[in-house]
Amino acid sequence: MQGIKPPTGFLKAFKIRFGTTPSAYKKRIDKHFVSYKEIKMNQPKIVQRDEVSVIFTRELGNYNKSSDVAWKRLSHDLNTLEKKFKKNPPSFDLMLTEKNSETLGICHDDPQVTNENNIRYDAAISWGEKEVSELTKYGFETKKVSGGKYAMVDYKGDTNAEEAWYGLYVWVEENGYSFRDEPAFEKYTNAWTNKDTSNLHTEVYVPIE
Repeated sequence: MQGIKPPTGFLKAFKIRFGTTPSAYKKRIDKHFVSYKEIKMNQPKIVQRDEVSVIFTRELGNYNKSSDVAWKRLSHDLNTLEKKFKKNPPSFDLMLTEKNSETLGICHDDPQVTNENNIRYDAAISWGEKEVSELTKYGFETKKVSGGKYAMVDYKGDTNAEEAWYGLYVWVEENGYSFRDEPAFEKYTNAWTNKDTSNLHTEVYVPIE
């Protein structure tokens, strides 16, 4: 478990305060549409995702701070698993590797409509359903992240988040898709080993129908 680092691309993404569920975001997207209509970003894709099981930790407050706190806590808890396994061995060999995981930053609330103290951010890592269920023995919270249709765009580094997030929501609106009332999230594809935030590769997922 050594080497897991708190992803930092998400911090820049929500510095401008657009972490949200699609239904809440829809109420205010029109005022951003004109200014971001000609935004330059990578070409979005429509993708189908399967439901995944995740361990997660939730932090309340401003996204810029809560995401950092949440990832540090989850990373610490994962890095102490070996000691916990010695005292209470798992009932089967857990496959907790980078290759069979996803590292997700999930935002539930729109800071423009939710009191800062009530904003919810989840730092989450997916593994197989059996692995995730077994990890409840060691104090981890678990849940499902919905599958279905998503609009997705990717970006690199920690300076292109604004364009990716705003641009994707505008693209969804412009192309006639409807938002599903599920939280959007980021997937950090090289978060386990990346030490340079300028090389962090991030995928943004917005649930649509």
